[in-house]
Amino acid sequence: MSRPALLDAENAYIWLKSDSEEYANTWFAELIAATHSLAKFPNRCPIAPESRSFLIEIRQLLHGKGRQQYLIIFGVSVDEETGEDIVKIYRIRNASQSYLSDLEIIGESNDE
Repeated sequence: MSRPALLDAENAYIWLKSDSEEYANTWFAELIAATHSLAKFPNRCPIAPESRSFLIEIRQLLHGKGRQQYLIIFGVSVDEETGEDIVKIYRIRNASQSYLSDLEIIGESNDE
């Protein structure tokens, strides 16, 4: 998981915890399980709208429900030696947030 994705998860957890620590703990445990589920068939997930800005496919996995639905934004590459999928999680965003730019996906701001 990339540093920006870890920070996204931490910020979401802190925000959810301000309302309910129990819910935040459950949400976080389920988030970890969802990210681990990407080890099997990551290409089952749809291509993210952000993909149009890249030379590679960016995919998304929905996690949660309602206002607490988050997008796990990731890419999949193939290990040339083993042929196994390698998943890199770029960001974790609330589904209600606007699409990320290419620089925001990798954790840099357009303002820099």
